[in-house]
Amino acid sequence: MVEAIDIIRGLWSEPRFTYEGTRYHTYKAAMEPKPAGSIPIWLGTYGKRALDATGRLADGWIPSLGFAPPEQAAVMRERILSHGRAVECVYNVPFRIGERAGGAAVVAGSPQEVTDRLAGFARLGFTSMNFMPVGPNPREQSERLAMEILPALRATATSSS
Repeated sequence: MVEAIDIIRGLWSEPRFTYEGTRYHTYKAAMEPKPAGSIPIWLGTYGKRALDATGRLADGWIPSLGFAPPEQAAVMRERILSHGRAVECVYNVPFRIGERAGGAAVVAGSPQEVTDRLAGFARLGFTSMNFMPVGPNPREQSERLAMEILPALRATATSSS
């Protein structure tokens, strides 16, 4: 992964790019057109070495609730940020408002329960979240999120700051 990121960034920025890694090699490779601006690299890493690489190289980190429970994700986030770089952290959160969905990998329950759980993620440092509706009617879930949950979550964030 680290070598791939090095190659990607080299191809985006150098007219001809040569790279000798342990796994990947390129010799005077060219890629045109070059990006007009910086393209952020986001990673969804979980292991210690990969988290360290994310902290050193990535612009963003996007773990998923199902693979990194909140307390574990908070520790992972701290490991990434320990490298002293500004890495944006966004939490992938499946949700279902109004009823329980099986398992801890989905934030589910009443509007208040969902709001409280999401506010807990924000307190752990995840100020951005990618919401994924779960259930038979994703549109209705998205509308409920917009109308019932997000205003309450914003009010919670405002009152605690």
